Amino acid sequence: AREHIDGGRIPGIIACPHEYGAWVHVPDEQEYSEQTHPSEELPNVLDYARALGCQWVNFDCDGVRLTGLPWYGDSEEEVKP
Repeated sequence: AREHIDGGRIPGIIACPHEYGAWVHVPDEQEYSEQTHPSEELPNVLDYARALGCQWVNFDCDGVRLTGLPWYGDSEEEVKP
């Protein structure tokens, strides 16, 4: 989904790329549907953030890894549960 976020190509999602990742707005449940997302992970992250009352998520390569959400290494093949 990173290339879609960087290019602003996710319908219904407001994303602001930065040097180390991107800020992504957490829309209300009615504002988005899973069919608009290029990955399975993004809706899970947005649901998690919404449950915590967050309005934005900062995807940052040096950020804290949250238990229960997948994270990605330096290569496309390196996905950690």
